[in-house]
Amino acid sequence: MEIKFRMPFYNNQNKFAGFAEVNPIKGLSPYNRGVVHPRKLEQYSGHKDKYGQEIYDGDIFKKGNALGYVFWCEEDACFRVCFLPTRTYANLWEIGAKDFCEVIGNIHDNPELLEGK
Repeated sequence: MEIKFRMPFYNNQNKFAGFAEVNPIKGLSPYNRGVVHPRKLEQYSGHKDKYGQEIYDGDIFKKGNALGYVFWCEEDACFRVCFLPTRTYANLWEIGAKDFCEVIGNIHDNPELLEGK
């Protein structure tokens, strides 16, 4: 598995501006057009969706009619998914991401996808 991280950036109006790739050895990529979000680095899960898009901590995806978001679970030491609105949880590696899931956004660029859920 490739070890990759991304860091969300926000502009001066506190609007999401994109992600910068972070190399664990070299640090931040040259992309630096904003303020670093005070949250945390988001790690690549090692999984891809059915279209080959890499799935990161903080991504929002669809599986059939279900909507979920990916997060790192310290307690289980693995990437998990929270399905909404039921708030049911599953391990990312158990749900067949490469066959059934489609990344449709992330918690920074598309927070409205999670509103009211």
